[in-house]
Amino acid sequence: MAVELPWIRPTSQPALVHGEVHVWRVPLKASASSLSSFADLLSDEECARAGDYSFARERDRYTLFRGILRHLLGGYLGLDPRDLPLTCGPFGKPMIAQGNRIPSLFFNVAHSQDLGLIAVARDRPVGIDVEAVRASFDWTAIAERFFSAREFESLFALPTSQQAEAFVVLWTRKEACLKAVGSGLAGGLEQVEVSTDFRRDAKLLGAPPEMLPLSRWKLHDLRPADGYRCCLVVESQDVLLKQWVWQE
Repeated sequence: MAVELPWIRPTSQPALVHGEVHVWRVPLKASASSLSSFADLLSDEECARAGDYSFARERDRYTLFRGILRHLLGGYLGLDPRDLPLTCGPFGKPMIAQGNRIPSLFFNVAHSQDLGLIAVARDRPVGIDVEAVRASFDWTAIAERFFSAREFESLFALPTSQQAEAFVVLWTRKEACLKAVGSGLAGGLEQVEVSTDFRRDAKLLGAPPEMLPLSRWKLHDLRPADGYRCCLVVESQDVLLKQWVWQE
């Protein structure tokens, strides 16, 4: 069951206290001047990565999303976005390098087409995934490879008109779990099993060893925009979730 919380447009940087998780909805379109401003926040390594994209649209999306990420995280930490020590874990999960008296801050990012999401927490790991629902997408081979027998059978039990969206719901639940522990798809998507009853809250039924015990984790289905489905995974059963809309 999706969490039906309002998406709020803040007038200033919101405070993030312990026990809260903030999720930001980020439109990945911007004017040329805004894009240039965010490009100025990127590190040399990030600029080089942006230059690796063959298509301008993908390059601009990366530049904008990375610049907004730096802006938001810098605001939470009271740091100049240019000075934010962003790094990556062994499987590519972005994180803030600890040290130099930088307070602990957990975050995760996801994007699909022109929509980006950023999840932030002070005191607990988070993982987030978002996907656009495409009715014409042939999901069968992917589900056979990465879904459990129970998950796969539940999809075929649904009316054909509901299967594409149901696949996306399950996929985002599973991938967000692995992103929460920093392993991404390399962590074994087939080892993660989630509940398939979309009328009730999502539950984690099986996971790789690094996620045990399962009771540590809470799954939240979100609806960030029409045509998209999202899952947020938090290492806590008791959090206050707030949803924000990024605006220039």
